[in-house]
This record gives sequence, structure tokens and C-alpha cells, in this order.
Amino acid sequence: MQLRLNSLAPRSRAITLIASALLAIPALPAIALATPIVNEGSLEPAAPTAVGTPTKLAADGIGLTASEPQYDYQVYYLDGFGNTWYNNGEVARYMYVRTNNPSADFDISFSQSKMEYSYALQPGSFDDVEDQGQSYNCLRVPGGYVVGCSIETDATGPQTLELYELTRTDSGHVTNRTLAATFTVNFVDYNQVLDKWIDDTIDRYTNPGMNPLDQMQSISDGLREEFDYLLNDDRHLLNLVTQQPVPFFESMHWQSMTSPAVLCLIAERIGGFSDVHNCYYDTENWDNMHFWCRVTYEGEQHYYMACPDVETGQLDRESIETVDFSNTSSPVFAAVLDYKEVGSRDDQTAEHAISTVSPNGSVYVAGGNTAAAGETVAVTLTPGEDQSIAWLIIKLPDGSEVSPTSDGANRWTFVMPESDVTVFAKFTNADSSCDCDGGSSCPTHSFIDVDAGAWYHEAVDWAVEGGTMKGYSGAPVPTFGPEDTLNRAQVATILYNLAGNPDVDSSLVAQFSDCSAGEWYAEAVAWSVFTGAFSGYEGTDKFGPTDSISREQMAVVLWRRAGEPMGTGKLADFPDGSSVSPWAREAMKWAVGEGLITGYSDTGMLAPGSDLTRAQAAAIVMRWTK
Repeated sequence: MQLRLNSLAPRSRAITLIASALLAIPALPAIALATPIVNEGSLEPAAPTAVGTPTKLAADGIGLTASEPQYDYQVYYLDGFGNTWYNNGEVARYMYVRTNNPSADFDISFSQSKMEYSYALQPGSFDDVEDQGQSYNCLRVPGGYVVGCSIETDATGPQTLELYELTRTDSGHVTNRTLAATFTVNFVDYNQVLDKWIDDTIDRYTNPGMNPLDQMQSISDGLREEFDYLLNDDRHLLNLVTQQPVPFFESMHWQSMTSPAVLCLIAERIGGFSDVHNCYYDTENWDNMHFWCRVTYEGEQHYYMACPDVETGQLDRESIETVDFSNTSSPVFAAVLDYKEVGSRDDQTAEHAISTVSPNGSVYVAGGNTAAAGETVAVTLTPGEDQSIAWLIIKLPDGSEVSPTSDGANRWTFVMPESDVTVFAKFTNADSSCDCDGGSSCPTHSFIDVDAGAWYHEAVDWAVEGGTMKGYSGAPVPTFGPEDTLNRAQVATILYNLAGNPDVDSSLVAQFSDCSAGEWYAEAVAWSVFTGAFSGYEGTDKFGPTDSISREQMAVVLWRRAGEPMGTGKLADFPDGSSVSPWAREAMKWAVGEGLITGYSDTGMLAPGSDLTRAQAAAIVMRWTK
């Protein structure tokens, strides 16, 4: 086994790093996953495990005693990532070693490691740690030490790490190592995680009809839109011991070095390029070009980046909660996970998956995304600025619910059932677009994807309260789909609901080859066709129930329902007013004049041919009825 020290000092841009080993670790609120090796109640000695003498010890000429250690040790993870370790040796784990050892005379080892990395922590390394100076490569803190390490190994799955107490000479030379404790970790194959992330990213932002350039543009745009800034204070990048250790490609916090690395990996997977080039390592015009990935396609060069070319977000360093190591019942520790002995998971025979769904907020599950039946799982919800927590629901695949217990600090715990679970959480925005604050009396309070701070809140509330529109049936929790595209069957249903759902012969839909009398929309479509409110495609036997409807088509539908009045709106007032289809011009003038359809607030565009969303439909119909 080799030992290498990793410094936290900033690297020069001249240093070359392998792309798959780049790190951009996110700054998170102060949280801690506490996992003691021995019982939390007292510092009782951890009994040594009977093991043979590792070959590496004999080679080093260092003895391994069979006696008990002189001091007591407990180990707590500080980064909220549980027992999961990446096996490439590049993702640091920070731990609090609570001990009565007056000196940091211990180390953590793994018998199957290729390389073990001990991070040379310096006083002031972390913004959420008030340290008391350095001891060897550790930071001295009340009651023990903060250590940082990572392990490079081919091993995966549950493995045993060992904590050794060291005996040193006055000069610092290690003469003996005593096994003081063992604990179990779960090594994850870094390359498999990387490959899956690349495939998932390509699948998420592209479709089979795109050429390689279209795919790269769509991925670049999508990643930049989801980019989440690293927090800093006065140009100082905040470094937190409680931040979650994830590979750089999963962090969504890329900087100018990792942005081109991400896109180069993706471009190589997409294929079709004669050259894929990371511009970070170019010396010419470095200031302007280093954050780009350059690809060559059919003889032409194209550039893409995955992070915005702007400064990072700001956070007042004084607002960060520091870890109170002298009190393990302090909010920093208690806010995330109850204490439990390492290895308790291994006693369980099956692990069940924990999924999270929250369209507009952060949900953190301590200990990872699996848990054994009977295990206590902690969930922490983190509202954003001007947000509050609306509700938390935990459901099993059969639709039944698990009742969580709140500790009053945005944290809930529940006992893992003998089944997978999904954690659903909704956050409300205090800056509401209407008088309703999205609380329990709000008509759309139960809909997980309706944001009380969104422009459409009032309209969707009106549509739901009056029965004009409903959420999707069959969803695990109520879902409205405000940004989903409206289709023709849904338009027919809106008109049918406004008419009071009169009796109608649903067999009338049999005239359309793409409709069935047994579908949810049958009565609405039959009524629409019978009354002339809505019709099928002229000259065909098709209604197109699942076809999308555009903004100008919706204007025509309502215009006809209103008796085809003369329009007074001025299409010339919109930058794209001339793009309205000739057959829709009179209807669009009417809709604009009546205030039913307006231009987009950010562009002023009318976008007549764009697909209508469900939220837009709610707003248009609400204005029409009033």
C-alpha cells in the first residue's frame, strides 16, 4: 500500500488533471451524518477485531500488537453521504474522530487499497469548523480531530476499514500499530457511475432525430439552465466540511476547468466528431477560451460550455452554522441522522430504494438512497429563499402511506417498511402572484407541481376550484402539470366542464377512428362535436385527441364559441404579429383585444404557433369567462 498526501491548496491552471478525476464539490448547509463506531452514550473502548497481520505491515517493518488500544475512538461522518465511498480515490470523505487520545496518533486503512490519500488539512481549511490547530494531517477540534481521506481500490460493495492506533518515537517515527476499531463502508464503482451519468444526460436532453451538433447544443443549454452556483464570499470559495462528496460530473457546480471536461466526455460518447478538444489546457488566449469544449464536425469547429460565464453566487460567511464538536446533541448533528452503530445495516438481509420527488425544492435523505426494513431514515427539507415547506408525503408502490415524525427543524424520520418508498415534498413561495399564499386552504395546495409564487397560480386555483380543469388521475400524489402541453381532448374537456357536463351519448365518438367510447374524454369530445364547439380534422375521420393545440388554435376555438365577433386587437404591436396564420388572424385580434392572450413578459412575443400549456389554458379561459 502507498500513502499520498493531498493538499487543499489551490492548484495552478498549469497543472494537468485527468478529466474523470476532476472535483467540484457543492457547498451545502451545515449538516452531519453521525455514525459512531461504539455506543454514542459513552466513550467505551472499541474492541479490536481478530485479524491477521497484513502483508504491508511486515514489509514496512512495523509491528501489530494483539493488545487493546490505549485510547477510545468514535468516528462520525460529517458530509452527509453515509457509508458510500467512491473507489477512485478522488472524492474526499471528512470524518470527526472523537477520542481521548491527546495526539492524532491513528490512521485509517483498507487492506485492498491501491492507494490511500490523507488530506493535509490546514487551520482555517473549512468555513464551518472553528478548529484548534493542526495535529499531523488532522485538524484538532473539541473532543477529537477532523480527518480527510479517500481510497483508491478495485473493490466494490461492503468492505471493512480499520482504524489503527499508532506508537511513535520522540522523532515521530511509527514503531507500532494497534487495531483500535473497524467499520463497514460500501465502495461504489466510480467508472460505472460516470458512464451511467453520461448516458442519462444524453437521454434526458436529446432525441434520436438529432444530429451530433444538435445533441451537444441541447445538452449544453440544458446543463447551463440547471447549473447551481458554488457559493462564495468576497471571491472566497466556501469550503465546508459538511458538504456532500459527489463526483464532479454529478455536482452541477462546474467551474471553468470541469465545464469543458463534462462536455468532452459527453461528446466522445455521442460520437460523430472528427475531433473533441478540451480548451482548458490551451495556452493561447486562455482567458477567453479555457471554459469551452471544442468539437469538429464535418470540417467545422463548434464550441460548447456547461456553466454560465459569470461570477458565482454569494453567501455571507458569518451566516454559516459551525459544527459544535463539543456537543453531539447540537442542532448541527441532530438535524440530520440519529446515531447508530456502523455495521447495523449489514445485519439486514435486504435494502429497499428511497426515491425523492420535489419539483421546486431540496430533499435530502441521510445515509443514501437505500435502507433496510426496520431502519430509521431521516429526511431533511431545505426551502429556498422566500420558500416554506407545504407538506411531506411518503408513499409505497401500492399507494399506502408511511407516517413520518417531525422534529420541528425541517427534518422528519420514518421507519423503513419492507418495500421501496417515494418521498414527495412540496415547497411554497412566499412571493405569491396573487392573494393566496399556497397554504392549506389553497385549492391547489395538494398539487405538488403548482408553485404558489408562479404567474399562473391564481388561474390554476380558479380552474381547479371551479372544476374547469383537474389534475392527472392515477398519479401517486396530486399533479396538475402546469407546464405540460395541452392537447385537443383536454380542450374539449374544458369546454364540456364549463357547460356543466350535460348528458351526452358518448358513442358519437365512434365516427373518429382515433377515439374510443371508453376513454376518459369520450363524453367531452362527443358533446363538443354534437354542439359544434369543437370538431375533428376536416376531410378525415380523425379527431386527434392527443394532438397538441397551439395558442392561435385556442383563440379560434374560443372566438367561435363567442360568436365570431370583430377583433379590435393590434397584432402589429407584437414583434411576431405577422406570423399569425391567415385563418387565425381575426380570432387572434379578438383574443388580444379582449386581453385573453398577451405577449410573453420577457420577450413581448405573441408566439401564435407555440404549443399551449395547461397553465396558459387556465389563464386564458379564466379571462374569457370573466
